[in-house]
Amino acid sequence: MNEFEPGSGTNAPTPDGEDDLDALVASVLSDLLDRDSCAPDDNFFLLGGDSLLAATAARRLSREAGYPVSAENIFLHPTPQELSEYLRTTVVAARA
Repeated sequence: MNEFEPGSGTNAPTPDGEDDLDALVASVLSDLLDRDSCAPDDNFFLLGGDSLLAATAARRLSREAGYPVSAENIFLHPTPQELSEYLRTTVVAARA
């Protein structure tokens, strides 16, 4: 998997329609949930996530994506697809 680097243009869609940010979010969430993978519409909390795991996910995503991510963001956007879209449209737009 390619690492997502903010501002590097690596979040361009790949041929299968998934970009690096989507893959990063899904990877972090599935790793914390001890799952092989997370589908774009898998709800973090319905799969066993809790507030402590959400805080851990937020820290990892902040570090690995280079954007501020809070546990609140994960509560409000509990699927990989929703969270990556939020980060792309809100956090990235705020930096522009």
